[in-house]
Amino acid sequence: RDSALRDLRRKSEALQERKQRAEAETKQAREELLLSQQTCESLQGRKADLEQLVNGLEKECGKIPEISMAKDDMETSFKQQIRQLEDELASVKLAHNSDQLAIA
Repeated sequence: RDSALRDLRRKSEALQERKQRAEAETKQAREELLLSQQTCESLQGRKADLEQLVNGLEKECGKIPEISMAKDDMETSFKQQIRQLEDELASVKLAHNSDQLAIA
């Protein structure tokens, strides 16, 4: 009978130790899960920030062709204005030369 009681006590102690180890492992697993969840949330926030940045950059890049076309249009307009001014200058010079000849 004493032997059976000792055996039961040993088994009870062994089960108690296993229970404590299992509780410690469960606690550690919960902490790791919480840390993983926090890391995941942080990464999702960073992902959202990066997506917003990418969207902004895509919008800006989309404007490049418009800006380029506007630049080309302005350049063409300026060249036309320069040609008109050169033509007017040539006309004025011609008129000036004619006046000079008429005076002489």
